[in-house]
Amino acid sequence: MNKKTLLVFLVICLFLVTCNQSQVEQTAELHYNRGIEYLENGEFEKAISEFDSVIENDPENALAYANRGFAYFNKGYNSHALADYDRAIEIDPQNAQFYFFRGFTNYFREQYDLAIADFDRAIEIDPQDALTYDYRGLTYLGMDNCDQAISDFEKLIIFDPNDARAYFLRGFCNSEIGEQNKAVSDLERALELGLSPNLHYTAENLLDELGQ
Repeated sequence: MNKKTLLVFLVICLFLVTCNQSQVEQTAELHYNRGIEYLENGEFEKAISEFDSVIENDPENALAYANRGFAYFNKGYNSHALADYDRAIEIDPQNAQFYFFRGFTNYFREQYDLAIADFDRAIEIDPQDALTYDYRGLTYLGMDNCDQAISDFEKLIIFDPNDARAYFLRGFCNSEIGEQNKAVSDLERALELGLSPNLHYTAENLLDELGQ
């Protein structure tokens, strides 16, 4: 084989490899978009199947692992969900959402120490994500650590001064640690801003207990 023939052969091989890679990427993207659609529609088994296909075509796709993990979580397969979040974090350790979702899963498993560790890391990476403060506060509340919970609920109020639920949660925590005046102020503010029916009822009962 002369040099010219060899060059043509190498160019053809490169073209075929590039085309194949492009087809693989397009296939993975197609399955990923379908998976997201199924996830949004609550069709979790179908979503899992689509993300399986993404990972088969693109085994380093961290988002596919994370979204499959969320689908597993919604099916109640927590161990599968955690394994997928672990893999997503291994691929992309700077993605705050991956730590949030793993922490979120551990929160619902009542593995509070593990949840706090993940929420802490998520906040280190993205200190402006209100949802992480929200669930870290709820986790601290589950641990009966109202002082730390109050700190996170205060952060929610800084993000959104009209967040009625954040005032309710801070008020509840203040009532738990004997800060009656602060609790009354927060609960009244929450009612003023407007709460869901269940929280509205609870806030009124708390105020009654506090003598208001």
